[in-house]
Amino acid sequence: MKRGTHRAHGKRSGGLFALLLALVIGLLTGWYVADEVGGGSPVATAGQRQPGASGLQEELDLALGELEVLRTLREVDRQALELVRSELALQNEHMAELEEGLRFYRSLIAPEGVGGGLSLREAELMATEDAERYVLRVVVQQVARKHEKVEGSVSIAIAGTHGGERVSYALEEISKDLDTDALALQFRYFQSIEGDIILPEGFEPESIHVTAQADKPRSMTTQRDFPWHLQERFTHVGQ
Repeated sequence: MKRGTHRAHGKRSGGLFALLLALVIGLLTGWYVADEVGGGSPVATAGQRQPGASGLQEELDLALGELEVLRTLREVDRQALELVRSELALQNEHMAELEEGLRFYRSLIAPEGVGGGLSLREAELMATEDAERYVLRVVVQQVARKHEKVEGSVSIAIAGTHGGERVSYALEEISKDLDTDALALQFRYFQSIEGDIILPEGFEPESIHVTAQADKPRSMTTQRDFPWHLQERFTHVGQ
């Protein structure tokens, strides 16, 4: 019994050894075939994939660089467009000023058959940093086919309410810049009268009354009422 058991045990050990040997041979054979077909060991084969990843990284870097260039070009185009728009706006403003000036000088020439006379342009008014201080400009012009020297005077008054009552202040009362001498007229084509005015506390202005009177070369009078209306800048005529 013991001999039979020993023989059976030996047979099992020999079979296990044979199986392990077959596995080792199979692994060695597989590595050999992989080396012959792939041109190297599994480690070398894994290393061969690195150049491909490096190439993809280079393409990605190139694409990112091109994208940055496109972004830069887009920003340059945007700034150039803004510059063109700004220049165009300035040109349009300049053209408007030229057209306004042309209309002004045309208005100095009386039509055929019209004797002409004095004319008042719209009174212009701008605010200042001081809430009670304003800058006023009035332009008196001569409309004539033949312009002679005009001599005379102009009077300006600011009308409104003060304490619930209707009041009117002569410009000389509320302006240090405009006195009797400043309101004297002496011109051939037009004259601009401009100065600061300081409104009395509590006074609510409503309108500006202007009267221009010429004594020479002949007696002429014109007057107009203008609403108290503020603007951002003066026009480029009558300066």
